[in-house]
Amino acid sequence: LGSGQHSGGRAAMTVLEFEASASALFADLQRALTAQHERLVCKREAELHQTLLSDHERLAARRESELQESLEALGDENRALKERASTSAAQNFALQSSIAVLKEENEKLAKRLQRATAGSSPPLAAAAPATAAP
Repeated sequence: LGSGQHSGGRAAMTVLEFEASASALFADLQRALTAQHERLVCKREAELHQTLLSDHERLAARRESELQESLEALGDENRALKERASTSAAQNFALQSSIAVLKEENEKLAKRLQRATAGSSPPLAAAAPATAAP
């Protein structure tokens, strides 16, 4: 019996040792899985961050391109407006010059008319503007 108890005792120790070993193995496996999970989560977060960064850079580049196009269009419009303003200024100057010439001619004609009517008799003076009009 003594050796049977010893054998049974030995078997009981083996089960306890197995349970302890299995528990330690389970804990190691759990730590390994947790570590791998954390690595995968970190990797996925890094991938998502990179994707977001790439999307942001792409959107920023597109927005910059759109703004550049708008700026160029505004520049073209500004140049066209400057050309129109320059043309208008030239036309305005030409009109002012024509007005000045017409005023001079009008003054000359008024003086000639005044001289012509000053030397004539009153009935002719009254008729002179009517005949000078055409």
